[in-house]
Amino acid sequence: MKFLKIALAAAAGLALAAPAAADRFGVIAHLTAQAGKRDAMIDALSGLIGMKGNISFIIAKDGKNADGIYITEIWESKEAHDAALTTDQFKAAFGKAAPMMGGAPDLQADTWPVAGVK
Repeated sequence: MKFLKIALAAAAGLALAAPAAADRFGVIAHLTAQAGKRDAMIDALSGLIGMKGNISFIIAKDGKNADGIYITEIWESKEAHDAALTTDQFKAAFGKAAPMMGGAPDLQADTWPVAGVK
């Protein structure tokens, strides 16, 4: 019974938090750098951190591919994400990173974060 009460309280808390986060938009992408250029590509992509409307922008090294990286993003809305793609900040950072890429992103998932986002 104790665990049921805890679970119900947690569910109620998530239900109250969900409407505020429901409009948030997320992206998970996997990119591959040309051999030996992963760190330089990460440096270039770091220029994307702090874009207007962005809540979280995480760049992580792929643990199974020495040339791979994952990017996990959370945005205030899909509109904020889409607007960021047209900014000089995006164009400059992506322009530096693009020549180091070993091809197009091979995984991208659009997400709608609803919990764990403040």
